[in-house]
Amino acid sequence: MGPRVDDVDAITTGKASEQGFTIKLPLKRVTFFFGPASCKFTRESVDWQTSEETIAILDAGISALVRSSDVVMGRKNTAISLHLQPKSLPFIALLTPFIAPQLAALDSEPVSTMATVAKWAHRRVTIDGSAVIANAVFLRFEREFPSAATFGEIAGQLRKDEEDLFKLLSVEEDQG
Repeated sequence: MGPRVDDVDAITTGKASEQGFTIKLPLKRVTFFFGPASCKFTRESVDWQTSEETIAILDAGISALVRSSDVVMGRKNTAISLHLQPKSLPFIALLTPFIAPQLAALDSEPVSTMATVAKWAHRRVTIDGSAVIANAVFLRFEREFPSAATFGEIAGQLRKDEEDLFKLLSVEEDQG
């Protein structure tokens, strides 16, 4: 089922680059924002089992935009955010390897939480204690792709990024 008229909102405030319109697909938890400087796709509560559906929705929205305008796709920026809640140890145990000993030595009390942000030319990783979920780690990984990258290629790289970060943190996804 496509969007209804009430699922479309005009954004007329802010700078010209922030204005545009949003289209929501509430049943799929999807929001598209289309503006003069960029477009943004957001889908909440997804997993890798829904990646093909997510790609199909994204492709349909972008294809419609390209067909109905003179838009040329630029670089594609992605971000995945998630929370990891360990079952058998405190979350700080996952963060401890990232605490610089010099920083931890500033106080005799143990560090209760921390954050690490690593940024490269086309990639960024944030590892943080969650401010939303008790005993959890917040993980955000972002990557920029060339305009020619397909959504399938992007999904494959993001899946690999997630697997690499899980290995780095010594965690496994609970399949149950």
